[in-house]
Amino acid sequence: MQQRWPAPKSGRPKWTALAEALRKKAITAVSAKKILEKLNASDSDDRLNGLLGSLTPKKEAQEARPAPDVVIRTSNSTVNMTIKRSGENEAYARWLEENLSQFIQESYERFKESAEEKAS
Repeated sequence: MQQRWPAPKSGRPKWTALAEALRKKAITAVSAKKILEKLNASDSDDRLNGLLGSLTPKKEAQEARPAPDVVIRTSNSTVNMTIKRSGENEAYARWLEENLSQFIQESYERFKESAEEKAS
């Protein structure tokens, strides 16, 4: 009979993070149990992810408006940009749609170069 391990897909870093949170008293065994009881997760990987997610302080969503009718919203897990496709932005939205992929690739390359310089 094969032995089953809890949260087999989660990996060691997540378990280490939970152990560290318990060691630093960011969470107690009692509060962890209460959180786990409230989670509607079917498998142990989802339960571990939910428990760790409850330990991460939620960053309040931020919003920037760098150009007319352009909104950039950031949160803990996403960065979203919305551009209105009408009025004075119609041409800009079209241009951006045609060039965004290249712009992202170029900015990502600059980011990687910058990260490498900081690492060395």
